[in-house]
Amino acid sequence: MSNELFKAIMVTVMAGIILLYFQYKFFEPIQQQPSDNKIEIEIRHSLLEQARIGAETQANTEEERRRREPKVEQLILSIDRTMKVDRGYNTLNHQRIIKEIIVIDTQTRHIEKEIQQLKKYRVAYHYLIGPYGRVKLLVEESNVAIHTRARNEHSIGIGIIHVSGEEYSSLQIDSLISLLANIVNRYNIRLSMIRASSQVAPKKKSDLPYILNNIRERVRTMID
Repeated sequence: MSNELFKAIMVTVMAGIILLYFQYKFFEPIQQQPSDNKIEIEIRHSLLEQARIGAETQANTEEERRRREPKVEQLILSIDRTMKVDRGYNTLNHQRIIKEIIVIDTQTRHIEKEIQQLKKYRVAYHYLIGPYGRVKLLVEESNVAIHTRARNEHSIGIGIIHVSGEEYSSLQIDSLISLLANIVNRYNIRLSMIRASSQVAPKKKSDLPYILNNIRERVRTMID
């Protein structure tokens, strides 16, 4: 091999080595950039997650609001008008002004027994609520029923079949609340004027004062 050919080969090799050196020394390899599609998908996922959290928060807020709102009750009031009494009341020739409602525990367990007692003592209620919630009209509201001394003229009297110390039935309380709401609404009576007989006549027994605030509140939800 001639010297000229050897020199040419060595120059070519050295040039190649120098070129490779400079390529790796001064030029960074090109890195793959994330595509626009991938970024867009990540952004969409982020927005969807925020929307989901917001929807759950709103749903929880709505559920909490519904839970805290008082439930408006709608109880059906059915009145039996077949048991009117012929005594225990006074008729008037003018319209009565109703200011209060008095609820009286009968201290008896049966309607028939209570009707006998009313006739015997010549007293009456405007309404009588039986142990299963049946409401009976005994005296028309336009008349003065004799049920509580010195409180009859401007009141509606409601008897409830109950003996002190025993539980009121849920049917009784539901009927009482429905009847109270009806009367309160018609006469525009203040809820504070719904009273148990023992509150206006201390000698009378009644368990109603223990649950009267709850009864008034339930009446309020029906008339608001």
